[in-house]
Amino acid sequence: MPAGRGDKCEICYWKITLDKRIHINLSAFSDANIKNNFIVYSHWLEHKLGPKKASLLINKHVLFFINYENFSNRKQIDEFIITPKSNIKIKSYKLVNLWISENQIKEFKKSTIGKIKELDSIKKILSEVKEQSQGHKVLMQYFAKLVMKENIGSTTLRSIRLALRPACDLLKTAQYYNLDLPDQKVLIKYLSTTPGQYSSINGFVNFLNSSYQIKLDIKSKEIRKSIEIQQRKSIEVRLINITKKLRADPNNVIFRERWITLAMLFFHDCKLSKKEVKKASSKVFPLQKGIEIVVKNTSYFLPKL
Repeated sequence: MPAGRGDKCEICYWKITLDKRIHINLSAFSDANIKNNFIVYSHWLEHKLGPKKASLLINKHVLFFINYENFSNRKQIDEFIITPKSNIKIKSYKLVNLWISENQIKEFKKSTIGKIKELDSIKKILSEVKEQSQGHKVLMQYFAKLVMKENIGSTTLRSIRLALRPACDLLKTAQYYNLDLPDQKVLIKYLSTTPGQYSSINGFVNFLNSSYQIKLDIKSKEIRKSIEIQQRKSIEVRLINITKKLRADPNNVIFRERWITLAMLFFHDCKLSKKEVKKASSKVFPLQKGIEIVVKNTSYFLPKL
């Protein structure tokens, strides 16, 4: 017998340990169905990995079941977020999800699990701004406002997550410059590096202006110019990359259509739909120093590849 196990063999020891941990964890549940599913899952895990690994993992995996029960019984999302037990990191529970999928456990709704995943992501975002700081206070106030909208059905958890991401990043940028709240210079700096967040940050800017009277101007000429420069640089990089691909594979239709889309955007500031690109790709005429392309009965010159 292994040392420290008494008169029990290795397998027996871990079986007994697993049963003890299952029994102890059952006290965390009030819902009989969730409790029963936890027992079934524990034995499935034992069969899948053996009693030792199951014993070592079960105290971690019980959090999935606890938080599923907590979420199902709660109406206020903000309460769930700030409850210590809600830190479940559901994406890491691959084995739990495998068990649900293999056994088609109806009690665990995909929609509810999806919401918990979103909540996990939201919790991570909220934790990125230093606690006790003015920025963290502001972010929590903005979150509370978004939750009120979710409670009446005018927004979703996904939309809340997408709104919090740029808000958090803007506040972190302000903290980097030792500011409690972002000023116009911080806003310009943030959008100059992340122009794609222009629309997403708009709601938070309006919130700051109305709640703290700091008068951020998201429509300023400087911001618009900065965004245009960054977007043009992005288009140029993508055009260079697709040009390389098309040179290596000149007969690739997908590459050619993508090249036309980006070239028209870069050289003529002309955005084409997929349908327009397909039509244009059939109306390309070679010239001495480039090609002529016809779009909506208008001819455009594009340089050679």
